[in-house]
Amino acid sequence: MEGHGERQRLMSPTIVTNTRYSSSDLGLAPEPGRGAGCRRRYLALVLFSWFAFSQGLARSISFTTEDTFPFMNTTTNRLLLSSWSAVGFLAFPVFMYLMDKNGLRTSLMAALFALLLGSGLRCIPSAPPGAQTWLIHSSQLLIAMAGPSAIAAAPFISSTWFPQDERSIATAIGALANYLGAASAFLIQSILAHSVDGLATPGGLRLLSHGPIEAHVLLKRMQIMLYVEFGMIAILFVLVVLLMPRHPLLYPSTSAATRRLHYTEAIPRLLRRPGFWLAVAVYAFPLGVGSAWLKQLDSLLKSHLTTIVGCAELAAVLAGYLGALAVARLSDNFTGRLKVIILILLSGATLSAIWFTLSCLGMVSFLTFSTANLFVTCILFGAFLVGAVPLLLELLVEVTFPVPEGLSCGLAAFVSIACITLPINVMAASSPNLNWLSWSLVGGCALGTLGILLLPESYGRLHMDVILSV
Repeated sequence: MEGHGERQRLMSPTIVTNTRYSSSDLGLAPEPGRGAGCRRRYLALVLFSWFAFSQGLARSISFTTEDTFPFMNTTTNRLLLSSWSAVGFLAFPVFMYLMDKNGLRTSLMAALFALLLGSGLRCIPSAPPGAQTWLIHSSQLLIAMAGPSAIAAAPFISSTWFPQDERSIATAIGALANYLGAASAFLIQSILAHSVDGLATPGGLRLLSHGPIEAHVLLKRMQIMLYVEFGMIAILFVLVVLLMPRHPLLYPSTSAATRRLHYTEAIPRLLRRPGFWLAVAVYAFPLGVGSAWLKQLDSLLKSHLTTIVGCAELAAVLAGYLGALAVARLSDNFTGRLKVIILILLSGATLSAIWFTLSCLGMVSFLTFSTANLFVTCILFGAFLVGAVPLLLELLVEVTFPVPEGLSCGLAAFVSIACITLPINVMAASSPNLNWLSWSLVGGCALGTLGILLLPESYGRLHMDVILSV
């Protein structure tokens, strides 16, 4: 497709499939792991990961706490706050088109501006409750509009900037930074809401916080956190403007040098391809339900300390992050095995969800709840499901190549958030009993496992890289 970004000088698919052309003819890097090109691509990945982490942190801050924002603790406000992520994601065609047409730098600057403005609105002090309500809602909407770039842009970076044997791990680093930011928000808020005397849990784990604090102290801590968050995003915005490279010096692979289809061709192609929609279902069902489950975990286990639950959520995402790096490295070394690896990960996530449902919710008499049991199930679930995220995104790109990465991955993320996560969050906001959510988690992971079994293997991008590297 035409544009002025990373792929402005790219060859068309018909040209690059002609094996008479060498790597130097296509403008490819002969040694993509060395030199200035290596530094540029790692700089791009670090800046993007910082942005994705900041967006996950900003969108996950809760404003329905009775002690700090009592005017927000109404059914209407809770429903609105749980809906803004999906409503803001409606902007994904704009941000994904900017990325696919003009490159990552332009899209990232636009998304960062929305994130900076949204986080700034929350820092306006001394506003009356009515005005502050609208400021909070407006800020959450703006922050959500940056979500498509934070969640779905990692495969674009890995495909454009990284060679074939580093793509999966680059996708893992970029894609999971957003999850890490969201989990950090849960833990930070639970720590802010308690004093710091230390707590020995029934499971023997020593935590950093103990005992609720006064409302005005909590409000002050929250305000300081929002100021720090705004400053962090402002610094990142300046760094992106000054340092973010526009495109690679040399393209690291043949597929990176291949012109993607224009949206007028790509959209009908996706709509007519059953394999794409099956891949979307494999991505959307387990991740959509899993995201809602993690968000509602403190409500699901409301009889237990919020700090313990926050630590468990962070442990799940950290385990997923570390697991994803290991699995991505394995996937880079054993190319063409995405389906098998994803099948193993989703099967493990399904079994972990069953274990949590039966034990931590006390549905089986001989499986009693304990802090250790909570942490083990959350860590296993995170390692399997969150660890599968980058490979699911890579699979989407392989199935749809040469459709632009932003379009295919952005659409899959939109389906996951708008069609699955949002309805679950809305139902959870008005449901007194959330035991059904854990069974939904089991069902979502099981559907993903079934879908990956039915999905035909297709490696269009890998096939092109392998043919022209011979």
